[in-house]
Order: sequence, then structure tokens, then C-alpha cells
Amino acid sequence: MQAEAIIRGALQYAGKNAMVASVGSRFGGGWSLQTALLAGPQAA
Repeated sequence: MQAEAIIRGALQYAGKNAMVASVGSRFGGGWSLQTALLAGPQAA
């Protein structure tokens, strides 16, 4: 999925030591959750 590729690219660009946070509601809330799941230990 293209959205997942964009999230993974952003995580890679931020670097493995970066902490990443995402905020969303309704539709954006689902993508915020997906970002947290993809970020794993990088999720803030």
C-alpha cells in the first residue's frame, strides 16, 4: 500500500534514534494507529 510506504519512508528518513508521534481523529486516527504500529519502539 502506498500510504504504508510513505510512513516507512518517513521513519527511515527520521532515523532509527528518532521518536515519532502522530495525531489524528476519525479517518486520521486509523492512520495514526497504523503509524504507531509501523514505528514500533520509535513511537512516542
